[in-house]
Amino acid sequence: MLFPRLSLLDNFLLSFGIAVLFFALVCVILQIFGEFRLGFNVRYCFKNKELRKLQIPYFVCLVLALIFTLLFFIQLSANDKLDPISSTFILAILIFPFTITCFFKKSLYRENLTQNYFKSSSLSESSSNTSASSSGESKDEKENEKNASKSQSQQQLTNKSLADRDEEEKENKNEENDENDNSTNSEMDLELDKLEAKKKTNTKTNTKLKKKKRKNKIQALEANLDLGQKEIDVQDEKKVSKNQLLKKALSLWLKNFQTFMSQKRLVGIVTAILCLLVCLIPIYLMEDLCLDPYDSGFSSTKPFRKRMESSCSEDKPCHIYLTVPDDLRYEMIVTFHTSKQLKGEPTVKYGLSTESDYTSSTTGITYEIEFDDKRWIHYVSLTGLTPNTIYRLIAGDSSDDTNWTDEKQFKTTPQSLTDDSLLFVSGGDTNVVEEMNGVTEEMAKLDPSFVIFGGDIALADGNIFCYRKWDKWFDYWDKYALSDGRSIPFIPIVGNHEVLNGYRYKSEPDLTFAPLFYAFFQSSTTLLNNPYKQKSYNSYRINNEVAVIGLDTNHIYTIEEQNDWIDSEFSDLIKDGVKHIFPAYHIPAYPSDDDYDVSKSAVVRENWCEKFEQYGVRLAFENHSHMVKKTVPIKNSKKVSSEEGVYYVGDGAWGRLRDSREGTSLRWYESFIASSLHTWIVSVNTTKTTTWAMDDKGENLTSLTIQN
Repeated sequence: MLFPRLSLLDNFLLSFGIAVLFFALVCVILQIFGEFRLGFNVRYCFKNKELRKLQIPYFVCLVLALIFTLLFFIQLSANDKLDPISSTFILAILIFPFTITCFFKKSLYRENLTQNYFKSSSLSESSSNTSASSSGESKDEKENEKNASKSQSQQQLTNKSLADRDEEEKENKNEENDENDNSTNSEMDLELDKLEAKKKTNTKTNTKLKKKKRKNKIQALEANLDLGQKEIDVQDEKKVSKNQLLKKALSLWLKNFQTFMSQKRLVGIVTAILCLLVCLIPIYLMEDLCLDPYDSGFSSTKPFRKRMESSCSEDKPCHIYLTVPDDLRYEMIVTFHTSKQLKGEPTVKYGLSTESDYTSSTTGITYEIEFDDKRWIHYVSLTGLTPNTIYRLIAGDSSDDTNWTDEKQFKTTPQSLTDDSLLFVSGGDTNVVEEMNGVTEEMAKLDPSFVIFGGDIALADGNIFCYRKWDKWFDYWDKYALSDGRSIPFIPIVGNHEVLNGYRYKSEPDLTFAPLFYAFFQSSTTLLNNPYKQKSYNSYRINNEVAVIGLDTNHIYTIEEQNDWIDSEFSDLIKDGVKHIFPAYHIPAYPSDDDYDVSKSAVVRENWCEKFEQYGVRLAFENHSHMVKKTVPIKNSKKVSSEEGVYYVGDGAWGRLRDSREGTSLRWYESFIASSLHTWIVSVNTTKTTTWAMDDKGENLTSLTIQN
């Protein structure tokens, strides 16, 4: 099926619509080259001035319908959702009559023909079927002409005999008596009446013959018009209304097609089968389409991916990465992938970096996700760890001692803030491009404790068939994100390019519309066998004084649905002694590219910004706009002094850039704006919080210091 997640009926409707569209396109292409004959002739249509004028709107309609249908199909393929199916189906049904109509408009002129003729060679080149169909009528016409000539001959003889009789009567006039004159006149009157009756009969016969001859000629003309085998000069250029064209197009096509099939049945059947196969080829080639508008190298379909080497080795796990758990002081979540099911349980062996052996081991759970390559995702939670400690680990199958991952190291965070700063990184919109690697290398040199990815990580648009793009992203991260040889745990936050259609469009939240994002990442050490039951927003405790809140800007859960949870979570963290709460989310409240009043940003300001101010937030991380942005301190939607208010920094340009706004003035809420790849480095200690934007060369673009 084109889309396994859609019903059989939906797949049938979509496939039918696509087949009809491609059939129409094939008709156009073949007819232009003069290789296809189903009762139409494009070249003739373009030679005739009036027909050419009528061609234009129909060809424009055809092209536009094909373009819009293609866009619908791309949208459906990329987002795998139901909305465009009905539109695609309806467009296909509408476009077919339009396509046929533009080829048969010339047939509609038959009613207005006053004088038609073929070229000198038309009769000799006419089809055998047409000649056969009119042969019987030609015989009748000859017989009628023969009878007419015979009647004329009889009339001439009769006229001659009457003239001779008159002369004889004149010579014998004197010999005739009065009695014979009366009888002779009566006989002559009778003969004259008979002759007049014969003249009238002959006149009617000639009229019928002329009408039948004209009818036969018109029928022969129409037969050749229907077959589209001859070019006809139409002297009557009377215009035909568009309503008449639309009304008769389909009936004419059916009539012509029936004629074609009755005369060339085998050719017609073979042609129909070939057309069907041609129409089915695109459906097969586009099965399970991954369309990447940002890098065509990742675009692929199922038939092509089957011929590609698997992106996950069968010998050992193909990816291993760390995600931040509920409490980074004591816990860690380890995730690794395999292309085949483990014989035993997914297991992580770990120990202190100073020890030669792995002193501990923990098992986890497995989730199977289906695409072209079978993939098993294994999650293992490590708990009871010691704060501010370096560990090393390997992951694999508990029943197989050979196929395990390479060794990884990680470090837990300190119990509390000290004069030595806690360092972490925030950024977003990485994409899967070489440019992201320079930014990753530079930030890893600073030895951060963790990274916040504020959405749009692999930019796979929630398409499960774009899993190879995620695989490449994991390869990049594993290669470049090494802090002093240690792996860096990260917090993944949902963005619009993690979700089918980008934003919430269902009445209920549904994590299956971000299939790979939630299958690849678990956000809590309380692991779930079904990762789609977790929330798209969460709280992460970093140490005694620091916490991160990851929010969902209307992608899976609506902004309003998170308000009560935000109040509850902020209150609990403050009661527990947390002094520095850093919200991170995707869509900015104060955008650097969109208009200030754009609805998706306005709803963030209306619901969350007041809460940030209420609970003492000083620094919030935003993304999505692909620019470097730093705001002034803001409170109640106004600029305030540096001692109060919230600073909003962003805007997500780890691997993607927006067009520069150079030459434009700063908005009231902006203190710095630039177009550059970057991440925000954050340093927190007991006295101050410092953050700066660092580019892919390690240079400081702008900075900010907040006194604690």
